Amino acid sequence: MDNAIERPGAIALFDVRTGRLVRNLTSASIDRSPTFAPDGRSVAFERSGAIYRVAVGCGRPVLLIQRGTQPSWSR
Repeated sequence: MDNAIERPGAIALFDVRTGRLVRNLTSASIDRSPTFAPDGRSVAFERSGAIYRVAVGCGRPVLLIQRGTQPSWSR
């Protein structure tokens, strides 16, 4: 059974070719609005009115901005 589907709101990374889960990026049910960094190495997302970043390869979410919504990247 796929854990990502069991936790609505969590952000997960799937392999587009196989459809298989690669990694759960977050585990909180309140995470939303994920957006990839231009280099594809990180994902920014919103959690409880704050903006976080998590590395795609591994690691824990890091708080970037305490009050913010709808994260986006610029070059």
